Amino acid sequence: MEKVLTISIAAYNVSKFLEKTLDSLIIDDEHMDMMEVIIVNDGSKDDTSKKAHAYADKYPNTFKVIDKENGGYGSTVNASIEAATGKYYKLLDGDDWFDTDNLAEFIDYLKGCESDVVISPYTEEYVLDNKRIDKDDNKDVTSKVQTIEEAAISDNMSMHEMCVRTSVLKDGKIELTIHCFYTDTEFVIKSLIHSKTISRFDKNIYCYRLGEEGQSVSLTGLKKHAKDAMEVTKKCSDYFSDQLNKNPGETKKNTILKKRINRVTSLAYTGLLLQDEKAESQRGLREFDSWIKENNPALYKNNEEVKRIRMMRKTGFRFIGMYKKML
Repeated sequence: MEKVLTISIAAYNVSKFLEKTLDSLIIDDEHMDMMEVIIVNDGSKDDTSKKAHAYADKYPNTFKVIDKENGGYGSTVNASIEAATGKYYKLLDGDDWFDTDNLAEFIDYLKGCESDVVISPYTEEYVLDNKRIDKDDNKDVTSKVQTIEEAAISDNMSMHEMCVRTSVLKDGKIELTIHCFYTDTEFVIKSLIHSKTISRFDKNIYCYRLGEEGQSVSLTGLKKHAKDAMEVTKKCSDYFSDQLNKNPGETKKNTILKKRINRVTSLAYTGLLLQDEKAESQRGLREFDSWIKENNPALYKNNEEVKRIRMMRKTGFRFIGMYKKML
């Protein structure tokens, strides 16, 4: 049977979460046969590989395992794109899960869909606070295929709501940075650049685990991975510059791309601000800010929308302690 959906699972030391993740993909036989779940074990030191292979042994028509040396999140995406055979491709982190109740209907929708990108609402799960927040920033996008320029799409787009036609990824030769955090943003930006059409499935699919200390989006994570946020900003900035050369002007797609790059840029500024040494923090902020100003004036101007960045620039990146307290 032709595979309709490839699900790529980045799995690094997620043994304690993986069963919940994979169990969320267990549905009726007919729809499981239309799925291809590629679990990319990124050199885990725990039982991640063992648990992944147990599912592949039990459901060989659906689950596959790629065991590889550690290369970071981007490397897992690169490996699964190369191996993917499904009509559509969707990412799932090894500690997150899908809404099982809606998955079969989602696959049916994808089977008859022809858009490059399919978006769907998702849920933020704050597990320590036992709180859920439904996220749906694109309610006005229709289920019918439209161009990205025609669609009533918001400026905000995340990996969690995106499902991309596999041929778009393969034909675009999309490859993410290895040994680096925040490459989910790189995936969104590169996928959008190579996509022309979009549609919407109106039920929640992705459940995003949040609220645990040490995650890359926590303050601790931002401090630790500031250089990664800088690296992704630079990679996306260069990629976006090529897009602007080919399709200049304030198109809807270009606006979305600038907003998305702006978000990871803001993470980089925050991570640099959080560094322990004041002199190191100031030097890093000034050098990063100068790079953006010189290499991507449009992005530099767009950063002015972030009040903290605007104020730090006006004060010459002095008063680091004050801005750090604001966080």
